[in-house]
Amino acid sequence: MSAASSSTAFAVVGLSPGRTDALVRALEGAGRLVAADPRRPADREAVLRQAPAVVLVGAGDDPRAALDEAARFARAAEVVLLAPAPDAELLRAAMRAGCRDVLDPADEVGALRDLLAELGERGPAAPGRVLAVLGCQGGVGATTVTVALGHLLAQDPGRNVIVTDIDVSSGDLLAALDLPAGTTTEDVLRRGGAIEVERLRRLVHRHEGGFAVLPQPPEDLDSVSMSRRQADDLLGLLVRAFDDVVVDLGSALAEAARGVVLASDHVVLVATQEVPALRKAARRLLILRDLGVPRERVHLVLNRYHPRLFPSLQEVADQLRHPVIATIANDYKAVNAAIGAGETIFEAHPRSAVARDLRVLKARIFGEAEPGRRGWLR
Repeated sequence: MSAASSSTAFAVVGLSPGRTDALVRALEGAGRLVAADPRRPADREAVLRQAPAVVLVGAGDDPRAALDEAARFARAAEVVLLAPAPDAELLRAAMRAGCRDVLDPADEVGALRDLLAELGERGPAAPGRVLAVLGCQGGVGATTVTVALGHLLAQDPGRNVIVTDIDVSSGDLLAALDLPAGTTTEDVLRRGGAIEVERLRRLVHRHEGGFAVLPQPPEDLDSVSMSRRQADDLLGLLVRAFDDVVVDLGSALAEAARGVVLASDHVVLVATQEVPALRKAARRLLILRDLGVPRERVHLVLNRYHPRLFPSLQEVADQLRHPVIATIANDYKAVNAAIGAGETIFEAHPRSAVARDLRVLKARIFGEAEPGRRGWLR
């Protein structure tokens, strides 16, 4: 393949090598090819390591899969969907996925060259990171982990963090944090793209732990309340307004949750040592694999863990064929006290084993130095 000569770095994904080569030749002088991956899903991390300002995503014969691919890249770079003669519905779907534009590479090369130059001068977008927390079944502690990660991320004064709820079966952020009536996911979706970033930040509830909270409306608990399109729209708004978006998916991997998972930087799967829960965790891991979520982005956590109970940590990892990134101690009293007070575990019991383990989990997800344990003499 020939390389273009200007400084605008771009990548091409989802196109065959021959079509990629022809496109690069047509764009010569308008940008510099830094990565190309014909697979779907493409190796997102490998592509983004080359720091493209623009990612060109080929629609091919499967626009839905191409839009999922576009959404995965849209939080780290400007994305242009390459599709012949897009209709109105595809244009709307592309905008929801975070695409900058939809262009036909055969007939609109001039517009594509101009757009490359424009986006290259402005630089890549900087949307927020997304952490999806998924329970293998109800009651394993996904909401507790979600709230804890939101609290820990918010301790960095340079990051604006929000915790939200797309649990279609039983969203419970309101109950877990004892929140007053306020702005909910339904309110934000009703306003749609009309909400400006600063206004959205002002509308949402601010928890004393330093993070914003956007729960589902209380009247929608125990009912399916969010579609895939609504989830995509909501996530698109939140990543433009916040540096970190932590999403409680509950345990139902419906279409809305699958869209969030595909757009996430990290997926935390919460299980316990109970055999039925582990069997369901195995099924969730298979679904995530089939969706194309890279193995290294899925972090398996054992909540309420006790080292003397069966199965052991190694047995769980061997049976599920997936490493356990961290365990969280079994301390019902501390967790229940925090929930009863509408606080995070760090506010209610900052020195508890649960709080310590959650800090370790956050450090391991992001590759940070782990907090040390204090000796008993101290």
